[in-house]
Amino acid sequence: MTTGAITYELLQTLPKTDLHCHLDGSLRLDTVLDLARKQNLQLPTFDRGELHRKLVAGDQVASLDDYLRAFDVTLSVMQVEGALERCAYELAEDAWRENVRYLEVRYSPLLHTRQGLRPAQVVEAVLRGLRMAKRELGIRYGVILCAIRSLGPESSLRIAELCIAFKNRGVVGFDLAGSEVNNPAKLHRQAFQLVVDNNINCTAHAGEACRRVDPSCCEEIGKAAFPRSPPSFDPGRRPDQIIGGRLRKSISTNVSTQLTRLLQSRTESSPNRIAS
Repeated sequence: MTTGAITYELLQTLPKTDLHCHLDGSLRLDTVLDLARKQNLQLPTFDRGELHRKLVAGDQVASLDDYLRAFDVTLSVMQVEGALERCAYELAEDAWRENVRYLEVRYSPLLHTRQGLRPAQVVEAVLRGLRMAKRELGIRYGVILCAIRSLGPESSLRIAELCIAFKNRGVVGFDLAGSEVNNPAKLHRQAFQLVVDNNINCTAHAGEACRRVDPSCCEEIGKAAFPRSPPSFDPGRRPDQIIGGRLRKSISTNVSTQLTRLLQSRTESSPNRIAS
């Protein structure tokens, strides 16, 4: 029995799902430039090559917080309905070209209100773009609304309420995202509970979340890694059991944010310690 090589062409033709895709992290470079010019906005540079180096994670990224700074640029051009609708459509179109059959798009509506949009208007604009892509291309989608740790628990409740308002209208889940430094997930327990009480799926970006949020309120940990200390699991419970068996790893992101380098240095200095 022989096995063929796994080629890029093979991966391209396989039907796929993308269950962890950030809208504001998935813009086409030319779209960022075009939207900035049309809205008369300033960018760090309008040189395409230089902007690519600033927005695409590379060796200059030293941490997650450093990695997240690129989102300041993309968010700046996503503050009006037309831009949000376009970005959502183009994301779905790009995914369709890669033979993605089902796409889950996540973002925080509260980060798109700088020019006066209401959070509900933000959600509606994104859904319009995704609906158009579904009609024209056939790609299926779901939307996950993100609360941001650093914005505090009251803002998380607003996102939870939006999830409820748009339940069965395209929104399929609630997420907790953003920098974990000095922003423990336990502060957002009330938002998680409200979402769970309304039978909506929950997830959390986390290295710390599984020891900060009641496991019964969180069905999935996204990009799971524990660089600071191992999570405090209940005695006799495996890590994959804490959230119904779903620890979602994102290898490329963990590499881009230099987390793998940190984990490697820690495991080399303490070889008996396991970092997941």
